[in-house]
Amino acid sequence: MQEYSAYLNAAFLFFYVNRYHPNLKVQARDPRKLYVVDTGLRNANTFSASGDIGRLAENAVYVELRRRGGEMYYYSAKGEVDFITVEGNAPTGAIQVCYDNMENAATYNREVRALVM
Repeated sequence: MQEYSAYLNAAFLFFYVNRYHPNLKVQARDPRKLYVVDTGLRNANTFSASGDIGRLAENAVYVELRRRGGEMYYYSAKGEVDFITVEGNAPTGAIQVCYDNMENAATYNREVRALVM
Protein backbone atom coordinates (compact mmCIF):
# COMPACT_ATOMS: atom_id res chain seq x y z
CA MET A 1 0.00 0.00 0.00
CA GLN A 2 2.85 2.42 0.79
CA GLU A 3 4.30 1.77 -2.66
CA TYR A 4 1.03 2.85 -4.35
CA SER A 5 0.83 5.91 -2.12
CA ALA A 6 4.36 6.86 -3.16
CA TYR A 7 3.37 6.57 -6.84
CA LEU A 8 0.30 8.76 -6.34
CA ASN A 9 2.46 11.31 -4.53
CA ALA A 10 5.06 11.25 -7.30
CA ALA A 11 2.29 11.81 -9.88
CA PHE A 12 1.11 14.88 -7.90
CA LEU A 13 -2.32 13.37 -7.21
CA PHE A 14 -1.89 12.99 -3.45
CA PHE A 15 0.13 15.21 -1.15
CA TYR A 16 1.32 14.51 2.37
CA VAL A 17 1.80 17.12 5.06
CA ASN A 18 3.98 16.30 8.05
CA ARG A 19 3.37 17.44 11.59
CA TYR A 20 5.56 20.38 12.58
CA HIS A 21 7.93 19.56 15.40
CA PRO A 22 11.41 20.97 16.09
CA ASN A 23 12.72 17.43 16.63
CA LEU A 24 12.96 15.75 13.21
CA LYS A 25 12.85 12.26 14.73
CA VAL A 26 9.48 13.02 16.36
CA GLN A 27 8.27 14.64 13.16
CA ALA A 28 9.15 11.57 11.08
CA ARG A 29 7.31 9.19 13.41
CA ASP A 30 4.08 11.20 13.62
CA PRO A 31 1.20 10.63 11.19
CA ARG A 32 0.91 12.70 8.03
CA LYS A 33 -2.20 14.41 6.70
CA LEU A 34 -3.31 13.57 3.18
CA TYR A 35 -4.63 16.04 0.60
CA VAL A 36 -5.64 15.48 -3.03
CA VAL A 37 -5.06 17.67 -6.06
CA ASP A 38 -8.76 17.46 -7.02
CA THR A 39 -11.54 17.15 -4.45
CA GLY A 40 -13.54 15.13 -7.00
CA LEU A 41 -11.03 12.29 -6.52
CA ARG A 42 -11.65 12.43 -2.81
CA ASN A 43 -15.43 12.52 -3.20
CA ALA A 44 -15.39 9.57 -5.59
CA ASN A 45 -13.45 7.41 -3.12
CA THR A 46 -14.96 8.29 0.26
CA PHE A 47 -18.29 7.43 1.77
CA SER A 48 -19.65 10.33 3.78
CA ALA A 49 -23.32 11.12 4.23
CA SER A 50 -22.60 14.65 5.52
CA GLY A 51 -20.55 15.81 2.54
CA ASP A 52 -17.55 16.77 4.71
CA ILE A 53 -17.59 20.40 3.56
CA GLY A 54 -15.06 21.41 6.23
CA ARG A 55 -12.50 18.87 5.02
CA LEU A 56 -13.11 19.85 1.41
CA ALA A 57 -12.51 23.51 2.34
CA GLU A 58 -9.27 22.55 4.11
CA ASN A 59 -8.19 20.59 1.03
CA ALA A 60 -8.95 23.58 -1.23
CA VAL A 61 -6.90 25.88 1.01
CA TYR A 62 -4.01 23.38 0.91
CA VAL A 63 -4.06 23.27 -2.90
CA GLU A 64 -3.96 27.09 -3.05
CA LEU A 65 -1.12 27.31 -0.50
CA ARG A 66 0.81 24.70 -2.45
CA ARG A 67 0.25 26.66 -5.67
CA ARG A 68 1.76 29.74 -3.99
CA GLY A 69 4.81 27.72 -2.95
CA GLY A 70 6.60 27.37 0.35
CA GLU A 71 6.88 24.65 2.90
CA MET A 72 3.84 23.60 4.97
CA TYR A 73 3.18 21.49 8.02
CA TYR A 74 0.34 20.99 10.44
CA TYR A 75 0.69 21.40 14.19
CA SER A 76 -0.93 19.25 16.81
CA ALA A 77 -0.65 19.54 20.57
CA LYS A 78 -3.77 20.19 22.65
CA GLY A 79 -5.49 21.46 19.52
CA GLU A 80 -4.65 21.28 15.84
CA VAL A 81 -3.55 24.09 13.56
CA ASP A 82 -4.30 23.15 9.96
CA PHE A 83 -1.24 24.75 8.35
CA ILE A 84 2.07 26.10 9.60
CA THR A 85 4.12 27.89 6.97
CA VAL A 86 7.88 27.60 7.33
CA GLU A 87 10.87 29.36 5.82
CA GLY A 88 14.20 27.75 6.59
CA ASN A 89 13.62 26.13 9.96
CA ALA A 90 11.44 28.87 11.43
CA PRO A 91 7.63 28.96 11.39
CA THR A 92 6.35 32.10 9.67
CA GLY A 93 2.58 31.75 9.89
CA ALA A 94 -0.38 29.73 11.10
CA ILE A 95 -3.57 29.18 9.11
CA GLN A 96 -6.75 27.71 10.51
CA VAL A 97 -9.53 26.61 8.13
CA CYS A 98 -13.11 26.48 9.37
CA TYR A 99 -16.31 26.04 7.38
CA ASP A 100 -18.69 26.50 10.27
CA ASN A 101 -20.49 29.28 12.05
CA MET A 102 -17.79 31.24 13.88
CA GLU A 103 -20.53 33.06 15.84
CA ASN A 104 -21.03 29.79 17.70
CA ALA A 105 -18.92 30.21 20.86
CA ALA A 106 -17.83 26.55 20.98
CA THR A 107 -16.61 26.61 17.37
CA TYR A 108 -14.86 29.95 17.82
CA ASN A 109 -13.09 28.79 21.00
CA ARG A 110 -11.99 25.51 19.43
CA GLU A 111 -10.55 27.15 16.32
CA VAL A 112 -8.86 30.09 18.06
CA ARG A 113 -7.53 28.08 21.05
CA ALA A 114 -5.36 26.00 18.72
CA LEU A 115 -3.79 29.15 17.25
CA VAL A 116 -2.87 30.81 20.55
CA MET A 117 -1.33 27.79 22.27
